[in-house]
Amino acid sequence: MFARYSRLRIVIETRGKKGCAVSSRTEPFFESPAVSFGPAVDTVGAGDSFSAAFVASILKGGSLREA
Repeated sequence: MFARYSRLRIVIETRGKKGCAVSSRTEPFFESPAVSFGPAVDTVGAGDSFSAAFVASILKGGSLREA
């Protein structure tokens, strides 16, 4: 995928209850488990919230694993 899109730097795959996977041009691929705070009532917007928190963390200087 990175070869096809030269400007692409990070790919994040959200996996719901299974967490997420992150690929990057500069860091090794890794997976992160999901964190549970109890039963989910409504998951609408969960992916948007995840993406926003991830991007905010990166923009503040955090690593991919921290994000």
